[in-house]
Amino acid sequence: MRSPVLAILFLAAAAIPAAAQTGAQLSGRVVERGSDSGIAGATIEIGSRQVLSDFEGRFVVGELPFGTHPVAINAYGYSPREVSVRLTGDTSIVVQLDPAPISLDSLLVEGRTITVQGEVYERGDDRGLLDVEIRVEPDHETYTNSVGRFKLEDIPAGPPLRFSVRGFGFLPIESVLSAFEDTTLVIHLEADSVAQRMIQQQVERIVNRARPHATAVMPALNREYLLRNRNATALDIVQSRYGRFLARVRCILIDDRQSYNGLAELAHFLPDELERVEVLLRGVMLRIYTRDYLRDRLGQTAKLPTPVYVPGSPPLCR
Repeated sequence: MRSPVLAILFLAAAAIPAAAQTGAQLSGRVVERGSDSGIAGATIEIGSRQVLSDFEGRFVVGELPFGTHPVAINAYGYSPREVSVRLTGDTSIVVQLDPAPISLDSLLVEGRTITVQGEVYERGDDRGLLDVEIRVEPDHETYTNSVGRFKLEDIPAGPPLRFSVRGFGFLPIESVLSAFEDTTLVIHLEADSVAQRMIQQQVERIVNRARPHATAVMPALNREYLLRNRNATALDIVQSRYGRFLARVRCILIDDRQSYNGLAELAHFLPDELERVEVLLRGVMLRIYTRDYLRDRLGQTAKLPTPVYVPGSPPLCR
């Protein structure tokens, strides 16, 4: 029986400045002999170092000492190969592998599938991330729940598959996944500094629009405050924060859409889904902004309209 193998390669790491390198870098590509087709998920071993090729067959191994090194290359469905590489500086190679018959043990004959599950966090934070897209090509996709957990079932066992992780405001991960048994992953996402700046710009536009209409006794709730209450709903949070002053509210807008379901609609939102809560015009207007609202407006510069409240039954808000 084939031994369990899990291989995952994260490709979003920042490049190491040349000045920090103390040795040579070996880069290259693993291809099928006789073609230019890259081989994904090939294992490249140099001493105790091991990396995987990406979906184009490319790989990079940095900080190698100068000198001659044996390099072992293995890939599912190909004959293993070992080459010798002499490093006097940064070096690039192309390694050709020969296709090899695959021994079909009982697991493969039965078309065995596995389950891939795990948790996704922001690096440096122990809170799971909500609504992160987890995808295994070609057709397995899910999103993390409120505590950052995910589960994908019926994943083909064995061959390397494209694996991606995408969360709003974070650097995406493009990877290769190869496993023969049920697998659990713990994934840490890095904040995308460019996306975070763009998000902040949109938040500042919202804050500036609200400032002349703010209500002192019902201050705005920013994302930092909302995330301190992750076990609650948006309804729980506004009721706790504003208390009896909520009786002033006559209309609620969610992402600039007027809600006619009253405060009850807020029970459907979790803090992770929200960016900001604000109360305007002496407390008659409650506005909710979600992360999706921010996502749809990144890069927009048009002036936001002035908040308007028109009494009536029901009142008109915008």
